[in-house]
Amino acid sequence: MKKILSLLLIFCLIFTLTACDTEKPVDNTSSQSSQSETTTDTSETSGGQITDLDSIHTFDATILEVRNNTLLVETNDENMLRCADRFEVSLPDDLSYEDFAVGDIVVIDFRYPILEVYPARITNVSDIRHVVLKKTSLDITVKVIAVDGDTYTVMGLTEGYEREFLIISEAQNWEIGEELYVRYQYRGGYSEEYPKILGGAITKVDPDPVYLRARILSISGNSVVIKDFDKINQFHGTVSFSEEDVNIADFKAGDYVEIGHKSAIPDITHPRITGSSMRHLTEDEIAKLDIKTQEHTVVMQYMGQDDKYVTCIYSDTVCRISIQDV
Repeated sequence: MKKILSLLLIFCLIFTLTACDTEKPVDNTSSQSSQSETTTDTSETSGGQITDLDSIHTFDATILEVRNNTLLVETNDENMLRCADRFEVSLPDDLSYEDFAVGDIVVIDFRYPILEVYPARITNVSDIRHVVLKKTSLDITVKVIAVDGDTYTVMGLTEGYEREFLIISEAQNWEIGEELYVRYQYRGGYSEEYPKILGGAITKVDPDPVYLRARILSISGNSVVIKDFDKINQFHGTVSFSEEDVNIADFKAGDYVEIGHKSAIPDITHPRITGSSMRHLTEDEIAKLDIKTQEHTVVMQYMGQDDKYVTCIYSDTVCRISIQDV
């Protein structure tokens, strides 16, 4: 039984690594990239093995991935598609992976065999020549999604897809959520496995202010705690202002206000953002908020409590509030 299993394993291994014949007769007179550079008869096969191992064959392909010693390529060549649409080709000793980039179109000269794995593997490569050097120009706005020391991970829309890029900059202090404008050209196309490191002209975008209408719950220093009236994405947090932008003394707890800000709102329980403006809402604007019960804030002096009530004084008036309502 063990001998049978061993024979089966050996057979499977041989079958996996058998060579592929791409030189079966095909009407390919119009193709300029799939012809053999050496004039030879059509290769004969014996048991799936290529017998013509000395002839040089050629096909063109687009680079999908660049590795240290190999390139992963994709081709539309009719003959090569008899084996696979993707190939892992070894780099000749006189070529460096630094000469190639994702998106380059190349012509590959090789000798058989082609190993029938996926992607199919070609190890006997004599030359790889460029047809097109891929260069990508960016003129996009990206948003910072992560910060790790001097490395900023940003997401931007390019060629119709949301893609992740990296920016390494020691001189900047960008924060998560900030938007950056990028104008840059780099070699190659985009690769999910190796996000491009962007350079060139990168500047911070000054976004248009976003306005929210809210009620001030409390004031501390130059910051206000608010709760806005957005029924879907309600903001309940702190907004800070510079003294040049807003005079906090003009406002008090309970006021209905419109606040302008340019900050991205972090997705946390009690967010804190920086405001750029704040003004009182008019009576008509408050009415349009469709608030069923308008709230008012009063400051009372605590006088004590018993088992059922809290006693306070407000404007020389004694108030007793049920403990259940506190």
